[in-house]
Amino acid sequence: MTVEIEHDPSVPSQGTGSIWSGTSGSTTSSGSTALITTASGKLTNGWKVRWRARATAAGVNGAWTNWHSLTVSASGLSRAVAQDPSPTDKPFNYERMTLEQCTQVRKDSGRPYHAFGWAKVTPYTACYSRWKGWGVYKVNAITGLPAEPIENGVMMETSLVMNTYLGTQDGNGVQGAGVGGSALRPRDISVFTSVKNIKVIKDGQEIPPPDDFKLELDVDTIGSDGSSCDWIIGARRTEPLSKWIADGYDEFLFRSNGDNFVTCTIKPTIWLYHPAWIFESNPKVPLWAKPEIERVPSRRDPLVPTVRCDSLAMGPNKDEYIVIYKGACRFLGADRVFRMSRSDQYTQEVAQHIWDAFYDSANTKPPKRNDFGEIVRKDIPGNYDAPRFLPGGVENPSGKALTKINDGALAADGKKMRGKNRYWTRKACLDHYPDWTEKDQQCDEFPFASTKEGAGDGFLTTDGKWFRWENASARAVKTAHNQVAGRDLWLFYARYRVVNNSKFWVSVK
Repeated sequence: MTVEIEHDPSVPSQGTGSIWSGTSGSTTSSGSTALITTASGKLTNGWKVRWRARATAAGVNGAWTNWHSLTVSASGLSRAVAQDPSPTDKPFNYERMTLEQCTQVRKDSGRPYHAFGWAKVTPYTACYSRWKGWGVYKVNAITGLPAEPIENGVMMETSLVMNTYLGTQDGNGVQGAGVGGSALRPRDISVFTSVKNIKVIKDGQEIPPPDDFKLELDVDTIGSDGSSCDWIIGARRTEPLSKWIADGYDEFLFRSNGDNFVTCTIKPTIWLYHPAWIFESNPKVPLWAKPEIERVPSRRDPLVPTVRCDSLAMGPNKDEYIVIYKGACRFLGADRVFRMSRSDQYTQEVAQHIWDAFYDSANTKPPKRNDFGEIVRKDIPGNYDAPRFLPGGVENPSGKALTKINDGALAADGKKMRGKNRYWTRKACLDHYPDWTEKDQQCDEFPFASTKEGAGDGFLTTDGKWFRWENASARAVKTAHNQVAGRDLWLFYARYRVVNNSKFWVSVK
């Protein structure tokens, strides 16, 4: 790998032309990270520089990358990267729940017997718990409890937890291996089920479960676009109720095989059988419910847990030259939220900027004016903590999701959207923070330049002109804060598989 560094042409007062070039002294395998250290004394704190790189294989030089700009920071950024509270060497937080936790949250929910149970879904974990019943009885719509004594029937408490995974750098393992250890792969889906507190009622009285009552647990899977969801661990279970009372726990593992962006739908069901008792033709009863639906629904059947799997190599910068995670499966019903804190000493100026964009937009730059020249608030989207709807049922513009776009995404006029976003952001900073280029600052924008809703967002008028919505903010912030926040954003994209046209939100505390 060869790297070239030169002065940024936009700041000729700092120098012009080449500063340094060097080649890594060791061979690096495809997909791995190559590290090159610049020679001592070649860079000065505060300089604006640009760099490019190219790889060499079998004596043949590859093409140079595009030029990438950066500001040299001899102290702030290096310290921030080393001490940032969310570095990549810390365990990835899947936000897991155990079967016991899932069951307990339902019990504590205020509606522990409700027919809809209790459901939670995050990008990598889904949970559902409820009472299942067979028989003839009426249910109170509010409490979920039988409205009158049950004459004949069977009831049981069921819980379901499903986990998906994020791949390691080489894609041969997963972050925080957990159950299954090193054998787990990024496109695996673990399913854990629990059946307990089984009650059989005959003639209004609870009786010991007869041996001729049998319960079957099965899992059906459906892969999209010619892919498969292969059964790796576990098997269909059919046993008398007494066996289930002794051990109601089961575990399954499935693996998605196919191209990028295929889905795997998981359908765990239970089926009660008795030769003499007929309960609505003894239907198979699903162990799932309707998890929290993504604000912009994207799955074909929102009633069934569905995961989307890929084998993409993604990392902490926009051009993906540094790969940290390869492959993952995520639940389509989960909101993806980039979280920031105004108390984070390494990104607080960026976090404060986004907070102001959400909650004090009329005082952000550049100002937005109405037809009378008055400054008005901006409808800046992406706020996960904003109400989804305003009084009267009107959709709240602030609560709308942001849309990630790739570098080649085009606007209706044929120009690159990211280019529009960066142009208008830079113009705003030059207009309102004229000396920012001479300080240790960078021009921060929100919504992000990597989103459709950025500073250049608008539409093409009938006379061929581009009309901007002006629902964006720009601010000069510390270079170190902006660079760490930018790295964190791209890590978020990689961890939660936020790719072109993906929806996500931002939460600032």
